[in-house]
Amino acid sequence: MHHLIEAVPLGQHTLRVMAEDADGFLDPTPASHTWTVVAPPQTTIVTGPADPTDSTDATLTFNSDRAGSTFECALDGGAFAPCTSPVTYTGLAVGWHNVAVRAIDPDGHIDPTPAATAGPSTRRARRRRP
Repeated sequence: MHHLIEAVPLGQHTLRVMAEDADGFLDPTPASHTWTVVAPPQTTIVTGPADPTDSTDATLTFNSDRAGSTFECALDGGAFAPCTSPVTYTGLAVGWHNVAVRAIDPDGHIDPTPAATAGPSTRRARRRRP
């Protein structure tokens, strides 16, 4: 028999399971399992490139509210890959770019709402008229 517990709030929880025999007698020593639901880490982008910019390079710094977290970054909707702060992207094409950053805490909990920036954006350098 399987049971599914959904929308369990943050905090400590204990599940106790008690058997009942055919005569209706209950197990005097029920099995139990205790666990704690913790909030996922939160990621914050601290600094990013100016918007707009003439540079095709962009550097971002970021952190997490959970000490010891590692990070993954994704550029322009690509796959998340390990990264560290600061992260620098070089040789970006002219146009809008999006960077998403998510923290992974030491227990393996992943930020379900990555921090994102709607840049950097780059524009073509203007030529000076003679």
